[in-house]
Amino acid sequence: MKKIKIILLYLILFVSSSYTLNAYNSHFKMRTFGSIGYTAGGNYNVGDGSLMNFRSGIQPLYQVSRHFGFGMDIGYIYALKAKYTNDSYFDGRTRYGKMSFLSSHVFIDLSASQHMFVTQFGAGTYMGMGDNKKIGFGFFIATGFDFPLNETFSLPALTRFEFIIVERVLIPVNVMVGITIKFGASGKG
Repeated sequence: MKKIKIILLYLILFVSSSYTLNAYNSHFKMRTFGSIGYTAGGNYNVGDGSLMNFRSGIQPLYQVSRHFGFGMDIGYIYALKAKYTNDSYFDGRTRYGKMSFLSSHVFIDLSASQHMFVTQFGAGTYMGMGDNKKIGFGFFIATGFDFPLNETFSLPALTRFEFIIVERVLIPVNVMVGITIKFGASGKG
């Protein structure tokens, strides 16, 4: 009898959650983006290098309800370029060291006003690439607008603050722009 009650409870939860998701017109979204910005923090002496950063990536996400979604953020970030000169090691030559990462986050996506105003919070890992062999942890906060073009396409523009914790804390601040594609959504749910 206890097993039947548990099975009924799971069935009720499944049916009610399915009804709730359909009532809010849940759907899948894919967002691609690129960004450019400035890397603060870290106290790096870059010499004649640059603290300008750029980032590109994708965000597959599932919009569960009218105001809440969750997903993955997978991307590449070029954080900074530093100039090193060491007469004994490089024979007087200049070497540039680049700090770049592959990043992978899980995040929540909060939206308001017909999905136009968007706020995202995420956390995940940063794997060093090229000259950078460091693996770190970090999180991001992004906020901005997702301008609808029609029921399927929209153009996001968000300001993103990242906190990358490797041996020091890097804080890339950038402006993200891209395109969002909705799958399986109809109407203004």
